[in-house]
Amino acid sequence: MLDSFNVSASKAHLIPNPYWHGDAVELTNLNFEYYSDKNTALANLVAGSLDLLDAEYSYIPDDLTGLVGITATKSKSLEHHEIGVNMRHPILGTGELTPAGTAEAGKYVRKAISHTIQRQLFVDTLMYGLADPATSPIPNGCVGYDNALVPYEYNLDTAKTYMEAAGYSLIVISEFSQGYLFLLGLLAVSSSLIFFIRKNRR
Repeated sequence: MLDSFNVSASKAHLIPNPYWHGDAVELTNLNFEYYSDKNTALANLVAGSLDLLDAEYSYIPDDLTGLVGITATKSKSLEHHEIGVNMRHPILGTGELTPAGTAEAGKYVRKAISHTIQRQLFVDTLMYGLADPATSPIPNGCVGYDNALVPYEYNLDTAKTYMEAAGYSLIVISEFSQGYLFLLGLLAVSSSLIFFIRKNRR
């Protein structure tokens, strides 16, 4: 439970709840401290004034290079990123303004977009391999995650087929398509791993 909170220093001190009736509590004191940037946080970790840093600073492996006595531990995250679609949109949602003019056509357009996203590319290059391509809003590491699901394949031919099923006639330009929907693709990646960084204790 909260014992004290220092607003000016951005520090909070927690102690065991005296009304807890479960197993004995081994951790008798827990201090949280806010740092505005990761370099200051890492410096304090190396100096020994901190024991643990969370992943909110968006560490990358290069940040830890050369830090003596520091270990990064990978853990499954409960976060995910997704593309939000307005289901009332006349093309992406209801499909009424697609050439086919049906709700099914709107679904085809959404599936076409999914097949133009290079999920693994974003995982490998932007997230340093510390993520999994998303398969659903339930990320790997969360209760209810379905291992049987597979990500949409990056396939422009499949995307073109879906667009044609929605009534469109188009030509895929490969040089342009490599960078197409770059930001949307980034949102379609599920962050499945986070860093917890701790100071090694001897």
